[in-house]
Amino acid sequence: MQAEILRRKLGRLDSYIEGRRAVARRYEEGLGDLTGPGGLVLPSVNEGNDHVHYVYVVRHPRRDAVLEALEARGISLNISYPWPVHTMSGFAHLGWSEGSLPVTERPGRRDLLAAHVPLAPRGGAGADHRGPPRGPRRALRRALRRAPPTGRK
Repeated sequence: MQAEILRRKLGRLDSYIEGRRAVARRYEEGLGDLTGPGGLVLPSVNEGNDHVHYVYVVRHPRRDAVLEALEARGISLNISYPWPVHTMSGFAHLGWSEGSLPVTERPGRRDLLAAHVPLAPRGGAGADHRGPPRGPRRALRRALRRAPPTGRK
């Protein structure tokens, strides 16, 4: 049963991916003015590559302060992968420990997962995707202004 469901979905995969890309473009447009020094770092795609946007990860060096400021306004964001895989107990047998892969570990300390932002569009690539809701976007702008400088919580 599951195989048949997935087989049928496979035929729509390109449409699903284009829908996610459309939503990601709207987020980029809607959050673009919050980037720059001390601001958000949005996902980027290297020239010649494409992204399917399974998630839309937003980075900020003062992630925890920004999350707290948003939470104070009733907006909760999710950090889906707070620990790198190599530091999880299920992979201890591989011999990697914290500090072994610093480039891999760095994002987990500063990534906001701005959503479970709705990146699973309904209605395919032609559907109306509005990007980041205005209320959370305004709160994010305020949180970025009020988050203490790096090094302080």
